[in-house]
Amino acid sequence: MNKKIIVSAIVIVFVLVAVLLSLKNQKSSSYTGQAIPVVSNTQTSTTTTEAQVYTLADVAKHASATSCWVAVRARVYDLTPWIAEHPGGESAILSMCGRDGTQDFMDQHGGQGRPERELVKYNIGTLVQ
Repeated sequence: MNKKIIVSAIVIVFVLVAVLLSLKNQKSSSYTGQAIPVVSNTQTSTTTTEAQVYTLADVAKHASATSCWVAVRARVYDLTPWIAEHPGGESAILSMCGRDGTQDFMDQHGGQGRPERELVKYNIGTLVQ
């Protein structure tokens, strides 16, 4: 009976090692190695494989309910689809459209997990000065 337990334990260890190695390989192979392109003020489209860089002037062009971009902590977010979903009401999001909303976001949600997780879903790029 002791041999069966030892053999079972060894098999379990090998399976766990194989799974961990597989997960490690998946994470390391997802890096694309692409440089971050700088986007001109007229280019506002994004792709899923390239990070985009925007200025506050770019963000300011999206200051409405039909196109609502917000900068928070040097990242740019397209919150247009989130406006109607925001639990605190549409006005909280609409008041930040087209500007740096870092202070507003931090005052209301700073350090809270769920708002941070929701926000990251709408990330479209990085804010530059």
